[in-house]
Amino acid sequence: MNEKNLQQDSTTSQNQRLFWAAVVVVGAVFFTTDHDLFVSRADAYTQTADEMEVSAAGGNSARQFAFASLGLFGAVCCLRPTNRSFRPRGIMVGIIGCWLGWTVLSLFWSADVAVTLRRLVVLGCCVMGAFGLSKQLAARDFLKLAIVVSSA
Repeated sequence: MNEKNLQQDSTTSQNQRLFWAAVVVVGAVFFTTDHDLFVSRADAYTQTADEMEVSAAGGNSARQFAFASLGLFGAVCCLRPTNRSFRPRGIMVGIIGCWLGWTVLSLFWSADVAVTLRRLVVLGCCVMGAFGLSKQLAARDFLKLAIVVSSA
């Protein structure tokens, strides 16, 4: 009986560490990709045309690192053993599969294939992160994660 309680405490502790690691990773990605601390210094609170062109051509290295870390975190979560069963099923799997397939097919009619390919890599990193987290976290923890990250 005591050994079972110790095992439950250990599992709970591991889940809490994973939850807070997810908060840090997802929060850092959210902050890095969607925020600019110096937007008030920009002319009309936006980039100039030259800055937009440079950004579109090469991308932002901080954003690239953030999305890569989200994908890597998701891959680690997928490989990490868990006692939760994760079996996606139902019509949602078909809808998500069709949507992902449609995004990959968009390469064929894209005006700029390189930009579309970069966006597909970012989508892949986000999907990997979401899949890994959904495998490890309960629905309640997933909701707490969304609330904590968006309220920070």
